[in-house]
Amino acid sequence: MSHTIHTLRFGKSFGESYKPLDGYARSTAELADNNVVPSNAMFTYYAKVVPTLYSDPSHGEPFMTNQFSVTEHQKAMGSNIDPEALRSDKKPLYNSAVILFYELSPIMVHSILHWQPFLHFVTQLCAILGGIFTVAGIVDRLIYGTVQHVQRKVELGKFN
Repeated sequence: MSHTIHTLRFGKSFGESYKPLDGYARSTAELADNNVVPSNAMFTYYAKVVPTLYSDPSHGEPFMTNQFSVTEHQKAMGSNIDPEALRSDKKPLYNSAVILFYELSPIMVHSILHWQPFLHFVTQLCAILGGIFTVAGIVDRLIYGTVQHVQRKVELGKFN
């Protein structure tokens, strides 16, 4: 048994948002133990869905969608049989299953896109550079002062 999830959405798609199960494929062959493929399997997906409101003040109306995360569990069902036994006329004791559980979150995320002005970026850059020069000056002064102190001790003959 195998399955492929081509697309899974909860609401409208938003740009290049995270899509954890798009193109996701699974097969009972992945559950093989010592080259023995299980006759049937149960694949269970648990999705946590969070309502999300995206706002971009420069583009007008907010956009409502959902974000979700998924965990997966898989379990071999029935007895493990070799591939030759699968060709026989015997019916499996258990049916295979693909199950999706989802839970809607009681809270909503409101994501607001803000663009900082270029002048704000320049101000932050100047503050960082000023901090680097200040720390470099302090380190330089400490090293210079220590070297001067040691040289005076050597000149006086008091340095051991």
